[in-house]
Amino acid sequence: RGPWFMAKNLNNAMDKAYFEALGLKSLQERYLQLRSVS
Repeated sequence: RGPWFMAKNLNNAMDKAYFEALGLKSLQERYLQLRSVS
């Protein structure tokens, strides 16, 4: 089991709200915003 397995576990433990509470922005949301503009 490598880093991908651990990433999956962390993603389940720390959801999007956790990172938003820290003031971090979602890279996926920003990517989708930029993709829809072009």
